[in-house]
Amino acid sequence: MKSEQTRTDSSARRSKATPITIGSIALLLLLTLVGGRSTGALAQLTPVASPQASPTTGECVAPDAAADVSGTPAAAGTPEPLTGTPVDASVEEEVIAAAQNFVFCYNAGDIETLGQLVTPNLLLDLFGIEDPATAGDVLAEAELLPITVLGLGDVQSYEDGRFGLNLQYLLGDYQVVAATHYFVEADGQYLVDEEKYDAAILDGDSTLVSLLVSDDAPLKFDQGADDAGNREVPSLPLVNAYINNTSTSQQIYQVYALAAGSEATPISEGVADDAMLVGRLSLAPGEAATMYLTQLPIGGYAIVGDDGTGPTLIITEPVSI
Repeated sequence: MKSEQTRTDSSARRSKATPITIGSIALLLLLTLVGGRSTGALAQLTPVASPQASPTTGECVAPDAAADVSGTPAAAGTPEPLTGTPVDASVEEEVIAAAQNFVFCYNAGDIETLGQLVTPNLLLDLFGIEDPATAGDVLAEAELLPITVLGLGDVQSYEDGRFGLNLQYLLGDYQVVAATHYFVEADGQYLVDEEKYDAAILDGDSTLVSLLVSDDAPLKFDQGADDAGNREVPSLPLVNAYINNTSTSQQIYQVYALAAGSEATPISEGVADDAMLVGRLSLAPGEAATMYLTQLPIGGYAIVGDDGTGPTLIITEPVSI
């Protein structure tokens, strides 16, 4: 059965492509730019696994020493959007360099260095890791979808002492993520402290599906489901899956493409080993966000929570008009 601690070689499912870096051809094709920065509106995405959408790669640089985060701002999360102040060019350059290095190390699978670039709060916020001492083992076994950076915004400083960078990226081949990454400064290093999801503005027709979970009920569609708890939708360029975590615990939701013919199989004991991870969303207690999935092929998609169970979204042939 699939679990988050099962690592697969996703590169085998991707076409060979020339690696890109931030600001290269993928950015020009996928975004409307102003001075090299994203305006926040994504144009139509190119087909998945195209040469214009390759994982962002570069040298993963390990810090000289692990930073002491004990004196950094309290990691209490960001319940509401903060009002930021633009930073000077030197700070912006350092924060962007830290963001790039995080992506480089993540995509390279350098777990040891990655652990030195983030705070314990980020490990919990993004990966659900409560004990930092176990981070190396957990991440080494996790299935990590590659990141392709699509665009960056400006760096802002906040009253809580942190710094924020807006960015948009492709997670794997199908999920578009718009987020703010918050950083803390410790011992001269900028460490990733939190990822806060933002609304993505995407071109193209879309289907909205809504799911919720609570302490007393498993993950389920809150409308439009059949008697088995699954839902069918016609194929459109975008699927926006809104998930509301009303439970009292951190939850990681994952979407798996199911093998042909298994769409009707109940996801009651975990996802089959031949399923392919296509999307992921980590939500704190009481948090809600949208998972933006683009160009999903026709077929079945299991949407599962931490317990490995959940409903199936079935994408059918487009409706003829």
